[in-house]
Amino acid sequence: MMDILRWKVGATSWDYESEMVYHRWGAIDAHDLNDCIFGQGKDTVSKSFSQEKPEKLFEKYLGASGIGPVYAITLLYFQSQSEYPIYDKYAHIALLQLENPKPFCCEESLITDKALNVKFHSGSVNAETIWKEYLTNYVGPLKSLFDFETIYRKDRRLDRALWAYGHLFNDTESNKKRTK
Repeated sequence: MMDILRWKVGATSWDYESEMVYHRWGAIDAHDLNDCIFGQGKDTVSKSFSQEKPEKLFEKYLGASGIGPVYAITLLYFQSQSEYPIYDKYAHIALLQLENPKPFCCEESLITDKALNVKFHSGSVNAETIWKEYLTNYVGPLKSLFDFETIYRKDRRLDRALWAYGHLFNDTESNKKRTK
């Protein structure tokens, strides 16, 4: 689990002994994460997906210090063997653009963080609300636009392509310059 967290957060350092993962926004205590899922004394999450509904496991992940919705979904991706895709802001922007295409050269094609947050977790701290928004506004479009079972779940290249495409429509200064 620590290796997954290190990868997703872009860890700047880590300590396997204390089970801490450090990144630019703070730290995640992997031991605390295990305690939130299993209670005291457990040290593995490998079997938890088959024992609990994914939305309940998601809620437990959110109870751990330093774990927000994006990190919780990442852990579910690995636990579910890619049944629940990793959430990524840029892939989400790409999906929004694919669902409702706007000309590349116009400012209306750029998607702000504020507009994106309306579609995913909209400031909510309620696990059930976040889970429903994730399924409706991210997983739903992925499944409707792509052959989810045979392509998306088996080949991460599509996810990487969405990530790259989404950068073109992110509301950044350089993207704003191209639309003028």
